[in-house]
Amino acid sequence: MIRKYSLFLIAFSVFIITALVNVHVRQYGDDFFYARFMSGDLPYFFTRHLEHYFVANGRVIVHLLVTFFLGIPTYFWMFINSVMLAGMVYFGARIAVYEDKTLGLYSAIILGIAIMLLDPEITRQSVYWLTGSFNYVYPMFLLLVYWFLIRRMLKTQRMRGYLPAFAFLSAATVEQASLMTFGLTLLTLIEIKWMQKRKLGKLLLGTLLVAAIGMLTVIAAPGVFHRASVEDSPRNDLFQLIEHNIYTQGSTFVFSEMMAPYLLFALLSAVGIIMKGSKRLLVKWSTMGLALTWLYLMTSDPMMKWNENQILLAYFLLVFVLGYAALLALKEGNSVPMVALVLCFGSQFMMLVSPVYGPRNLVFAIVMLSLYTATLLPRLNAKGISILAACGVGFLFDVTWFIPIALLGLIFLLFGRYANKSFYVNTGIILGYTILLAIAITVFIPTVEGYASNAQVFDRNMKLAQAYKAEHQSGELIQYKLPHEQYAWVMPYHNSYYHPYYNLYLGLKQRTKVMWK
Repeated sequence: MIRKYSLFLIAFSVFIITALVNVHVRQYGDDFFYARFMSGDLPYFFTRHLEHYFVANGRVIVHLLVTFFLGIPTYFWMFINSVMLAGMVYFGARIAVYEDKTLGLYSAIILGIAIMLLDPEITRQSVYWLTGSFNYVYPMFLLLVYWFLIRRMLKTQRMRGYLPAFAFLSAATVEQASLMTFGLTLLTLIEIKWMQKRKLGKLLLGTLLVAAIGMLTVIAAPGVFHRASVEDSPRNDLFQLIEHNIYTQGSTFVFSEMMAPYLLFALLSAVGIIMKGSKRLLVKWSTMGLALTWLYLMTSDPMMKWNENQILLAYFLLVFVLGYAALLALKEGNSVPMVALVLCFGSQFMMLVSPVYGPRNLVFAIVMLSLYTATLLPRLNAKGISILAACGVGFLFDVTWFIPIALLGLIFLLFGRYANKSFYVNTGIILGYTILLAIAITVFIPTVEGYASNAQVFDRNMKLAQAYKAEHQSGELIQYKLPHEQYAWVMPYHNSYYHPYYNLYLGLKQRTKVMWK
């Protein structure tokens, strides 16, 4: 019974855990701007959205959802956001190990851990923020649902008529997700044609066309070109911009603490697969050396001393190790790791020409790396890779008191393998994942506490604003700054652009002066 519903139980646990944060999330930054779309009648609503499409970006569906949820009580968004995060875990696990619910349990745990380990610098501008969640969580959720439907189609060899609809919905979200959706569809056609040796039906070719149309509604929107013409770029020349972004990505995607646990998981999984699947000793130990070199570089923080060419070399080493393991999996008929890598690095490669790059752009890469790990790591449970991952994450987050317990699990596992005792092997595996979960929960607790503390101050500000309006709006309105900046996106005291929208959000006159203390 437990095994039958194990994926659902893990996903439900993620729903509860993320809800502990979501119930304390309030409005920040662009929320104040988009809330104005719901302040008039229906013609006003559509006029604002049409104007936004022509001057800002092509994320039509995303911003329709944003404005709708800003116009209703916030707890509806709190519920939906937790559902989407839990759905990412459920569908991600089904993609990783479609056919095996036992391995799927471990895959779901890995994906749940990945969500809990997200750095606040990422979550504050993507996951735990209403506007941000529909720009990053919603597209990622749809992409995983679409990918799951593709996996089911590949397994059953039955094409479903609703697949094109999901292709369009997934592609017509945000720029990174739209290109990833088109890429996933194209890679699926390649897999069917050249790996499965099957003909491509009209419905499947139509799905590719629909995905392309959905993508073009986003990346070819008039607002994209208008915004590019007025957006402040860190470099004036395209090649200088690419060079700048290579260095920027080196400090964020390649070497930052934000990415360290996900790269660690993926590298350990890759090394495990190579050591298990490759028959050449030279390849095995060379790969091990490259991975150890990478782990040393990742923890030694050499970024400020490296130039763009050296960063590209480090990028290549990472791609080589992860790609070789994915190739071994592909030879065994498992395409998920290779597709996940292509989408992961593709999501970053496309940002080389973007004038804006930040931690929020790592969300798609993190999910793809986590899916890569969730596909490979459970197949290495008996090798003790999860225990090594627990030790590595313990060092990364300075939660070292869990490490002796993890090492105890390794002893159980090695003894069980030597004595051929499955009980001790399973005990070691369970200890490894338990320690990973314990570390993730330890890292996650400050996020819950930080948002809860900020929510108290925000709610106090709302009461002060209501009292101010009741007193006929005279004098200055006193508002208090949120105590934890890393657990909220920007406020008007960070960026003066939001001052008028904050006043409108509160229902105040524009001339009202807000004093932040």
